[in-house]
Formats: sequence, structure tokens, C-alpha cells
Amino acid sequence: MIGYVALMFGPLAVFAPVAPWPSFALGVVLGVGIGAIVVRRTELPHAVLTLPRILAGFVLPLVWLLPLASSAETPFDFVFSPFFAGASASLVWLIAVIIASETRKRARLDTMSTTMTFEARSPPAQRRQARLAVGTLAVLVGVAIVTALVIDADAQLSAFVWVPAMIPVWLQILRGETTHSVTVADIGLVIDKSIQDWETIQGADVTDEALVVRRTEWYRPSLQFDRDDVENSDAIVQAINEHVGGATGTAQTDSWNC
Repeated sequence: MIGYVALMFGPLAVFAPVAPWPSFALGVVLGVGIGAIVVRRTELPHAVLTLPRILAGFVLPLVWLLPLASSAETPFDFVFSPFFAGASASLVWLIAVIIASETRKRARLDTMSTTMTFEARSPPAQRRQARLAVGTLAVLVGVAIVTALVIDADAQLSAFVWVPAMIPVWLQILRGETTHSVTVADIGLVIDKSIQDWETIQGADVTDEALVVRRTEWYRPSLQFDRDDVENSDAIVQAINEHVGGATGTAQTDSWNC
């Protein structure tokens, strides 16, 4: 966070009638001081993880590209410029957002209260679709490699060095052995350490093949797990629906209090 503020303030001093890089260094020092004050008065990481602040923090440093575009005459001048260094604060901001998100997620996982846990594979229908997709991809990759070696005499197998690394993943999918660890907790439904907040879940039910968790957003597919892998599926469905009902009631109460 301090590095972001320092890079943001650095180019401001360049407008002074002094050599650009010494001026930039002075601006960075000023930015470090301001950044330290901001960090002390800001509740991290929660203060960073709001959509308006994420967007503003990324877009704001890109303003330095405007004077850079008008002053740079060569690619070298473009890259090795205090204004480019200021614009690079956007990348620093993205890194800060990722770190803040991971920090908050770890804190939530460490303090969550668990109701039920289970491990399950995807339903048979989804596993069949995955095997078909992986099998088709493997055939296409094999055909592409053979075709490249036949057509181009200079083609080398080193260009396909990534293929052996993918084979274990493909085999695991083909065998249908990929399982998901699922935890029903107070913070949400935790799937392989990914938190699905209760506000994003509509409810759960059981079909002949799967335990289905429906989502509130239309663009998100439902979460499905092989029913044969889930013991006490009815109890799990009940626990999920109870949490969803509690989250809905809390959200309504909050809206009434506003």
C-alpha cells in the first residue's frame, strides 16, 4: 500500500524545474510518508476490497500515461520515464488487492464455525462430459503434434514440453477421481478453500444423482456433487437451507435498519 502511494506521488515532483529523476525520488519520499499515514488510519484489508476502490485504485495511476504519451519520443523514453513508473502503480495496486483478498480469506477460514463437512465428486453426468472433453482435447493435441512434425521438418518436440505436465491432470479427470472438500460453515459454503457466501446461495436439494446447491445469480451455474459420495445428504441439505434462511433474514434486517 505504501509503495502504491509512493509511486502515485512520485511523478508530481517532476513538474518542478529540476532534473526529472531526482524530483521523482523526492516525490517518492513524500509519497512514502503519506502512505504510512494512510495505512495507519485505514482498516486493512477490508477497506481495500470494495469495488469502487478497486477500480479507482487501478485507474488513477493510469492518468500518468497522458503526459508520458505527449513527452516520450522513443520506446526507451516511454519505458524509462518517471511517468511510466507512476503508471506502474496500477500493477502494484492489483498485487495489493490480491494480497488483501487472500489475507481476508485466510482470516475468515481460521475463525469459521463448522457445521458439517463432506468430500464428493461431481455427478456422473458431469464426469462423463469432462471425460469426453478431455478425451477430445487429447486427440486434438496428438493430431496437432503429429501434423506439425510431418509438415515442418524443423519442428521440435521441445515446443510441446507442456504436454507431459498436463497428462496427470487429464488422467485424473478421465478416471473421475477429482473430489471436492465441502464445508458447511457460518461464513458460507467452503469448497476447496473457496468461500461461497450464503448471500450467493439460493438453497439446496437432492436429485437421483446429485446434491444440488442453487445460486442466486442467474449467470452462476449450480454446484453439484455425486449423491453416492455424500452421507446424510438430507441432513446436509437441511443445514444449507437453514444457513441460507438465516443469511436472508439478516440481510432483510440490515436493509430495514438502514
